[in-house]
Amino acid sequence: MKLNWVETLVVNNPLRRWHQVHVEARILEDLLAKSFAGGRVLVAGCGRGVEIELAFRRFGAASVDAFDLDPKQVRRARQRLGHRFGVQAGLWVGDATRIPVRAARYDAVLDWGVLHHIADWKAAIREIARVLVVGGQLLFIEVPGHKIRSPHYRLLFDHPLEERFEPADFHRACEERGLEVDGRTRSYFGFFFGVAVRR
Repeated sequence: MKLNWVETLVVNNPLRRWHQVHVEARILEDLLAKSFAGGRVLVAGCGRGVEIELAFRRFGAASVDAFDLDPKQVRRARQRLGHRFGVQAGLWVGDATRIPVRAARYDAVLDWGVLHHIADWKAAIREIARVLVVGGQLLFIEVPGHKIRSPHYRLLFDHPLEERFEPADFHRACEERGLEVDGRTRSYFGFFFGVAVRR
């Protein structure tokens, strides 16, 4: 599901970028099972490209592929990052439930608050597990179902409401697809952060 205009404003806001760089990325770094510097990374739901930039600059990726369901966001990411990273970054319009790459391609996948937008989020986890190498990591920041169903979220944002996940549901779905969730998951302002490693 594409973002509505309110959430588009939120995710494209410079304050949002500051928070991603100075707070969220630090939390994910603390949770990493191991460094994936020099590896291949996939960003699921790239937005305007902040996560791509973090994959290169903060996590040391050698190459990054990224996609978003919204063509406008992909254009924003290209305009913002293309001249800086060139052929090291591949961008396309796409859907996390059908990732058009071969199996076992990536050392890490970044889910920066994307899967809660997807009606069939379990299919997205299946695809993420498929494209990760053994030992590869899914880094996730997600919104629990009770927050999505809250009155203020429903007023401001558009999300699927059926079968939304709580952290335990998300972790169980990862485990069912061979992604072992590290026990050091963290909650921050109602969001949950974690890392799952492909077995």
